[in-house]
Amino acid sequence: VLVAEGLLLHDRLLALDPLQEVAHRTAMRLYAQLGRRGAALRQYQACVDSLRRELNIEPEEETRQLYRNILRRRPVEATTPASPRGSGAAPPFDEHNPLIGRESETDRLRGWLAKAASGSSQIGLLVGAAGAGKSRLVAELIRIAGPVVVLHGHCHDGEQIVPFGLWIDAFRTARLLDDRALFDALDPVWRSELVRMLPQSEQVEAGVAADPPAAGRLFEAMRQLVASLTDRSLVVLVLADLHWADEMSLRFLPHLVRRASGW
Repeated sequence: VLVAEGLLLHDRLLALDPLQEVAHRTAMRLYAQLGRRGAALRQYQACVDSLRRELNIEPEEETRQLYRNILRRRPVEATTPASPRGSGAAPPFDEHNPLIGRESETDRLRGWLAKAASGSSQIGLLVGAAGAGKSRLVAELIRIAGPVVVLHGHCHDGEQIVPFGLWIDAFRTARLLDDRALFDALDPVWRSELVRMLPQSEQVEAGVAADPPAAGRLFEAMRQLVASLTDRSLVVLVLADLHWADEMSLRFLPHLVRRASGW
């Protein structure tokens, strides 16, 4: 259980700042502890992609050696899940240090949040070159939003073959699978569709639909899930690196947007 919780912690850390190489290494070790060698190797590739894309550098030798050990099935030093601060890793951003040079962007974010809190959904597209500070600005948005539900989904190069990968990542990162009350509030028809999409949602007692999957039903089930969240509180949905999104994830986005005007 502690290892799984450690993975969730580092998933959240890397969602905010994918350049935290220490967090990537810790996640690789945790995956190895769980016997998920493939996931550990994919974590290394995610680290490589982030560093090359944002900083144009290669991983440190310690990270590369860890990758080689996992690849060759050599013993990997165990890692005790702990807070990144306690283990010596730096936090993604120091919440006490103000964001400098982004006053106009921050003002726009505050305006969007105020309108959303009053019942009018808002959409923003954050565009910038690698290293321009997009992740930092997103972190600022989440900070100033206060007590809200945050769905943070990432797209990764080479994973476009996985349908709905972006939304699956967002739902899992927010730990929606652990929220029994949320799923109980849904109609059993939509729960069965979500169980098919999210097979790890073992807490949800609903049979998987026997008929072939249909995009329309799954779209509606996902919309119902997000709608249930908005009934509880303000929801901030962050979709990162959309240029790597799979086709079905992109198709669902306008479907959701058209139906969210009153949320």
